[in-house]
Amino acid sequence: RQTKAHATIRRAAHILLNCIRDGIADGTFRKNVNPYLLRAMFLGTIEHMFIQWHLKGLAKKEPVMDFLDPLIEAMMDGIRAKTQESGLVLRLNIDDAKLLNQMIQSQEEMENREYGVSRKSTKKDKHLSKKKE
Repeated sequence: RQTKAHATIRRAAHILLNCIRDGIADGTFRKNVNPYLLRAMFLGTIEHMFIQWHLKGLAKKEPVMDFLDPLIEAMMDGIRAKTQESGLVLRLNIDDAKLLNQMIQSQEEMENREYGVSRKSTKKDKHLSKKKE
């Protein structure tokens, strides 16, 4: 005979499985996602988190619910269907971005020297041309 708690968990697992199947069917999730495996991963992770929280006495210090959103987001990132983005997507680490910025600034400075124009004089020239009008 199953307990009320076990019956509740089974119902929740069934609802979760149906949500995953619906997400696969409507294109929200990738077609190659195994719904049973995903459900097991999700429920197993939550079960592990709750057990650890209670064994370590963290339930009173840190609400486990604070960690559910990041957990769900991490899992969703893994199963979301990828949409084709138009244009170019460029991913840079911070050091590469700084280097790219330096290169762009150096190029602008070189072009300004080549044409005898500085940023300050360009702004001043624009201001003077407005006064003449």
